[in-house]
Amino acid sequence: MTKKLSRKDKRRIARLEKERKLSASPLFKKARSHIIQGFLAIVLFIVGLQIFSFLNKSEPTGLTFTGVVVDFAASSVRRGQGILAVVELENGRTTYVALSGRHIGESLEFDEYQDRLTRIYSYQVKDF
Repeated sequence: MTKKLSRKDKRRIARLEKERKLSASPLFKKARSHIIQGFLAIVLFIVGLQIFSFLNKSEPTGLTFTGVVVDFAASSVRRGQGILAVVELENGRTTYVALSGRHIGESLEFDEYQDRLTRIYSYQVKDF
């Protein structure tokens, strides 16, 4: 005599049979590998962003330069700085600072910074 299966048991058996068929399917295996590859790509992208944000900073070189305001530059309202002053540093480089309260012939001190990625130098006015 066969034992009659309950509705719950029939569903469980049908679900297990379906899972067995799907797991044997090459399409299911391919989809699983694509999901894993996509997840790894996202993780690598996030790690890459963290590394880039760490490297994309300027570090001080420890050098201090003096510069003299030599002229007025064109206004740059788009950048929100108003009128700019041209400053010539003692190392021969030229930089621009906001004119606010500056006059021609004024001497300023600058700290030198170097970008970690591009190795380009930038200068910032020393705070007094």
